[in-house]
Amino acid sequence: MSRKLVVLHIDGVSADFLAKALAAGEMPFVQHLIDAEGYELHRYRCGVPSTTPFAQAGILYGDNIEIPSFRWWDRERSVVVQFGAGSTFKSVADKASVLVPYLANPIHLGDWVVQTVAVLARTAKDYAIARSEGRHPARGYVAVDVVEEIFVHHLTRYAVQKAMREGYSPIYGAFYAFDETAHAFGPSDRSAMHVLKHVDRTIRKVASVRGEAYELLVLSDHGQVETTRFAGARGRAFGEVLAELLPGFRIQEIKGAHYGPPEDQATGRVRVTMSGGLAHVYFDGRRARMGHTELTAQHPDLARAVSGLRQVALVMSRDGGEDVFHVRGEEIRGPRIKPLLAAYDDPDILFAQLSRLNSFQSCGDLIVFGAFVDGKQVNFEDQAGGHGSIGGDQLHPFVLAKKEWEIDTSSVRGAHELHPILSRLRDRLAT
Repeated sequence: MSRKLVVLHIDGVSADFLAKALAAGEMPFVQHLIDAEGYELHRYRCGVPSTTPFAQAGILYGDNIEIPSFRWWDRERSVVVQFGAGSTFKSVADKASVLVPYLANPIHLGDWVVQTVAVLARTAKDYAIARSEGRHPARGYVAVDVVEEIFVHHLTRYAVQKAMREGYSPIYGAFYAFDETAHAFGPSDRSAMHVLKHVDRTIRKVASVRGEAYELLVLSDHGQVETTRFAGARGRAFGEVLAELLPGFRIQEIKGAHYGPPEDQATGRVRVTMSGGLAHVYFDGRRARMGHTELTAQHPDLARAVSGLRQVALVMSRDGGEDVFHVRGEEIRGPRIKPLLAAYDDPDILFAQLSRLNSFQSCGDLIVFGAFVDGKQVNFEDQAGGHGSIGGDQLHPFVLAKKEWEIDTSSVRGAHELHPILSRLRDRLAT
């Protein structure tokens, strides 16, 4: 008998974190899937950057080339390209066929109101506890983003169930509440674990609509790691440090402040896009990426100086077809970087992932990776938990699938390699 496929994307949950949540009894329905329905947990590597647009494009289309981060500077159009909760909301909420019947049902509205009040109360409590313990939750994510994601979460769940009742296949629904909460408080915080209970209920509710027609697969796109702000660790913003290293240049942090001389007095302009523990540095007024040789000729000490910062793990640039790395002020070319990459993941795999990213023309002229300081990765944004860079759980998401499907993700080195596996499963179920 043929089956249709519904895929639930749980944003930001690593394979190891899901295993911990299961061991702690926080996700009883997912545990039921494993115990009673023959599901098993698979790890895979999402690749670098470990961020949603890169991973999701790979999963859905098998192609994530030229997506160098969560946000980046488009040199040809002179605009910032960015993904986020707003675009996610619009992709669902702009469809009147979904939004109108959802809002017209008092049960849905009541459920959303109750959940929102509960989340606000719990979030306020968790925020107060975090502050009293000397931690610094990211205020920008604490209220507005959490509530927005709760609403989008409910609406997306309704849209998935509606699509199932109407017989669509495949269906792909993405849920972002955990990721947003983990950005606010950190992935290991009690508030993030509470949201996983909410996610578990959503998986159960979607599963209840399967009947004989649908099979369910659950996956994530990346994980998260505990982070500390660059400005918090050093006392100055990254853009401010760049302004000191580039006298006369006006530095614009996308989603941040400006540093250096006023516009009319600047000799040049630099734009910096920051996504978690990853930053791209773009010299303005160019339509193509600057190569390492030209960059060194114009700014001979820049890469060395940035890499010498305690908060920076490594700096990457491109010299023709060769990868150039700077670590602690030392230039290292090509695969000779591998021994230093072993601290972050399998060095052969990570080198290949970094080299692939470095081949993107959309990358900055310099690519900067945050270091781990006292067990936390330096984050170029204001986040308590982050991803997008290298090291730890952020690189290792999961797939939850039935054993009988014989899915093997052990050789997946990037999210784009998951696409053919899911496509084969879809086709197999349909026959």
